[in-house]
Amino acid sequence: MEQAQKIASNTIAQILSKMFNAVLSVVIIKIITHYLKTEGYGQYTLVYELVGFFGIACDLGLFTIAVDEMAKTKERMQRVLGSILGLRLILILIIGTITTASAFLIPNFTPVMSIAVIIAAIGIAANLISSTVAATLQVNLKMTINAYAIIIGKILMVGYIALTAFFGWGFLHLIIAGLINNLFVTGVTTYASHRLLPIKLYFDREEIWRLLKKSAVYGAALIFGSIYLRINTIMLRQFTSDNVVGVFGIALRSFELLLLIPFSFMNSILPSLAQNIHTEKFSSLFQKSWDVLVMTGLGMSVGSFIMAEEMIRLISTGSDFAPAANLMRILAIASVFNFLSSLFQYVLVSLNRVKVFFAIALLEAVIAIIFAYILIPLPPPFGQASAAAWAIVVAQTINFFGVTWGVARIRPIKLSWKATFATLFSVIITGIYLWFIKGALSHWSVYLSLPTAFFTAGILYIFLLTKTGGLSTDLSKVLWQRFFLNKPAPLPGQKLRIAIDIRGISGERTGKEWYTLSLLTALGNIDKDNDYFLFTRHPVKNINLPNNFHIIERKMPLLLWHPHFMWQIRKYKIDILLATASYIVPSLLMGKKPKVITVIHDTIAFLFPRRHQAKATTIERFTLKRTLEHSTTIVAVSQNTKKDIERLFDIAPEKITVIPEAAREQFSVPRDPAMTEQLKKDYGISQHYLLFIGTLEPRKNLVRLIKAYKLLPAQLQKDYQLVIVGRKGWYYKEIFSEIAGTLLEKQVIFTGYVPDQDLPYLLHGATGFVLPSLYEGFGLPILEAFACGIPVITTPNSSLKEIAKDDCLYFDPYDIHDMKVKLRLFLEDEVLRQRLSQNLVARSQEFSWKRTAEEMLRVIQQV
Repeated sequence: MEQAQKIASNTIAQILSKMFNAVLSVVIIKIITHYLKTEGYGQYTLVYELVGFFGIACDLGLFTIAVDEMAKTKERMQRVLGSILGLRLILILIIGTITTASAFLIPNFTPVMSIAVIIAAIGIAANLISSTVAATLQVNLKMTINAYAIIIGKILMVGYIALTAFFGWGFLHLIIAGLINNLFVTGVTTYASHRLLPIKLYFDREEIWRLLKKSAVYGAALIFGSIYLRINTIMLRQFTSDNVVGVFGIALRSFELLLLIPFSFMNSILPSLAQNIHTEKFSSLFQKSWDVLVMTGLGMSVGSFIMAEEMIRLISTGSDFAPAANLMRILAIASVFNFLSSLFQYVLVSLNRVKVFFAIALLEAVIAIIFAYILIPLPPPFGQASAAAWAIVVAQTINFFGVTWGVARIRPIKLSWKATFATLFSVIITGIYLWFIKGALSHWSVYLSLPTAFFTAGILYIFLLTKTGGLSTDLSKVLWQRFFLNKPAPLPGQKLRIAIDIRGISGERTGKEWYTLSLLTALGNIDKDNDYFLFTRHPVKNINLPNNFHIIERKMPLLLWHPHFMWQIRKYKIDILLATASYIVPSLLMGKKPKVITVIHDTIAFLFPRRHQAKATTIERFTLKRTLEHSTTIVAVSQNTKKDIERLFDIAPEKITVIPEAAREQFSVPRDPAMTEQLKKDYGISQHYLLFIGTLEPRKNLVRLIKAYKLLPAQLQKDYQLVIVGRKGWYYKEIFSEIAGTLLEKQVIFTGYVPDQDLPYLLHGATGFVLPSLYEGFGLPILEAFACGIPVITTPNSSLKEIAKDDCLYFDPYDIHDMKVKLRLFLEDEVLRQRLSQNLVARSQEFSWKRTAEEMLRVIQQV
């Protein structure tokens, strides 16, 4: 059901985008037909039909192949995408040059039309790049980003076209409007795709040749499968006039808008088809896809057939375009076959039987072109524009029966016809209703009659589909609950629904972020029953969780995040909010709300407000008290933190449970000494070293540490570097100024943020670990050093003595002289360090994330 929801969400987003796009396209056609009239619109159509050849020839089905290959071989996604993008750029350069040159050689093309072809070709090239990188979004079912970009780009295009018509800028500016649209969509799509999968161009000759061989047949099939649409238009111009082409262009544009729906649906379903083509899920997936295409194809085709006059009046201006209504009726018949054949075409692609697809496409193209060539020169009603339209019907009919025959031979599929017959009954009744309502509303303005007719007919159609079984129960449940009630369909076998804000783990991770990720990983290993809903603003990489953990990504400005998160809590019917890092949302919950479990890591904002980040201090001082009041249970990471909470907020001790943290397993794994030495060179470490890990901020007491280090004997400084690992936090400039301009600049190493995989190597290579903090809520770096068997020198305050006990050397964090004395003792006395190291690993093993997760799960169950 979750996969069905993702597919439905991805598909609906694309369809809604295409529908909105279609509405804007209607506005564009309306403005252009009013501005150019039939003759000018005919020229506009011819420009885009010629550029359409360029788009089809460069396409080669690379988007479909990219989605198919990336879905099947996810470990090679980046290389597949980069190679396909490289191949497409080569094709754009070669075929684009040929297309633009031909524009100056065609007899019926004026110089202005030839220049328009160049501009339009640049826009199509951008669109081809956009569709290539969008494969990343499609595989990850994130096409909503592309959908939004298309809508905004279309709005920009409408605005520019409106200005062109109003100020009379001329024909070329209508083409420039399309270029602006394509460039905008390409920019947004490329940026979004790069965030999910970094885009790198690959011009590997063998890989490009392999893709070219795979795409050549499929690409040729696509070319033949749609070339007759372009040839019909150009052929029509040879035997008639720009006026006739303009009328045909209106009907053809309406037909192409209808075809966007099966294209969007099948592109959304293709990753699942490719992954399940040889599994038991395939039959169910195929049946549901067939039912959806029958339902939408018949409904929209019958609606277009009956309301053709009204639709033409809506999208065009002037009585000269009225004959396009009859052409639209003819093309509505073709659209039914296109809807149904699209499913079988994509199955052939997933089965790698593109040669069969190619043979069928070649046959339909040859017959359609011959049919058009014979009949177009004849007078109406059999010739000219009607003949061009009927040629499309012939082609689509041949394609449908051809691809169904091809799939039946290779992968026999048993379809259930119950939903199909129910849809036929529903569409007949709805069609009769639409015919009568058309007459009843004939005296209305088309701007009112058409939306009213389609809206009421749509309600009737959905009602009939639901009652007759045309819309299956499970599919209707997903669609209704997800897109009308705006809540997800319930997941089977669920117990508790637990929400966690995981925004922090998508970036550079430090204390709270590692806590959240480690807890999730450990809970995933022991809890297969409850459902966890993990909300984030950005993609979360390198995280493996079981199927009952659902990552829900919503990209939006930070100011909107918290209201949105509260809405999501209602929407997903959350039972428990587990607040592991942020306290804003639990402090704002009102009315009927989920139970709250709040994890408190420290109380720095209240004990040391001047040594904490101003923004974080302000937020916590405003939110934490109210959060604790809303909490059913409070989890403290140490006994010291529990005492601070009791004292500061007057909380009853029984409301607070202490669940300590633990070192991650990666720190206890032996490390390759050679790798350690290499990393030391990479970070500029040339001697033995004393290591600190943590954010550079005042409470870490690094200024006093550096001052104590400066007091050490020169030889000791020469023998032992001080390596400070961590990103810059707040009020960090004093730390750097302490050594600026001194001889210690080479002895005190600031590495900045270090990737997680490097930390164990740096710890294993250190002589000792130092943590001079004035306050810690737990002191996780100490346990990580213990896990590596590295002796520690630290302070006895807050929770550090509680965690380290007698296995550390302690100094007074406020006394620089005492720090210097203890540092010297620690570095010079190897016997002391060996004694301190004896029990470290065993001590670290007293803490484990498995035990932490088990205790947290007990708290969840009790709540």
